[in-house]
Amino acid sequence: MFNILLLLKRLRMEKLKDYMTIREAADFLGVSPDTLRRWDRSGKVKAIRHPVNRYRLYHKDELREVLRNLQEQVENPSKRGEVHLSGGTPGQGNKQKVSQKI
Repeated sequence: MFNILLLLKRLRMEKLKDYMTIREAADFLGVSPDTLRRWDRSGKVKAIRHPVNRYRLYHKDELREVLRNLQEQVENPSKRGEVHLSGGTPGQGNKQKVSQKI
């Protein structure tokens, strides 16, 4: 029984490795944690809550997509203010694009 619990804990931790804390995510994107909180509240970036401490966690794949969009805005000012996020949960393969204003 103990081995099963240990295995489940390890699997959960591997999944958490796919996420960044709000500070890590803010540093990765070059924005403040408050900006990420606002984007989360408005639905522009989706955070999940840590199962133990309820802190926000951001999926690395979604953050990479947001970073690509931010870099594209710098290179192409006509797209400024848009963030294109894939629909669904990261890793589910849903490629429907949604354009949202920042």
